[in-house]
Amino acid sequence: YNANTESTTNTVVAKYTTIPVTKTGKEEDKEGEPGDEFVEIGGIATYTIETYIPSEVNIFTLTDTLTNATYNTDSVDVRIQGIEGNLAANDGVVTFGDGNMTISLTDYLDGNAGKKVTITYDVTVTGTIVENDVIANDGKHEYDENVSVKLYTGAITMTKWDQKKTEKLQGAVFNVKDKNNNILTFTYDSVNN
Repeated sequence: YNANTESTTNTVVAKYTTIPVTKTGKEEDKEGEPGDEFVEIGGIATYTIETYIPSEVNIFTLTDTLTNATYNTDSVDVRIQGIEGNLAANDGVVTFGDGNMTISLTDYLDGNAGKKVTITYDVTVTGTIVENDVIANDGKHEYDENVSVKLYTGAITMTKWDQKKTEKLQGAVFNVKDKNNNILTFTYDSVNN
């Protein structure tokens, strides 16, 4: 702890030598409610990053990299414990590059050391394996390289054949259900089905 011995307040802020960064992902079902383990291509997945403001540094950024999904840029929510409102609305806090998002919290370092940071955002899935990494940088503290979350989705191909199995039947309809007996929605491809 780095505490001023002459302080008249009794507030002590713990100062990390290794800043913890955690990341979780949660899929949503078609109604926008938390889902189980599956999100289809074209569906929405929500991610949460949690960390803490480091002390005695001049910069603090988090770089999030995404593969097989696209950021829903309007969904980003950045909160620092004790500061009101979504900081993503402020200029320069969130920027997007080629497959990545950078969150700069440099302007919020003064007086916020040790405070919890929570970042949530949605992505639209475009591939069968979504990889999502975040790397923190303050130029001084150690971080556990990067924090990674993988989301797996899938695709199925079904074909209905005539009784002799020589011709595909046009207009075939299939009901596919998940483990909870919910009917899943698939895009129908008339060329292959």
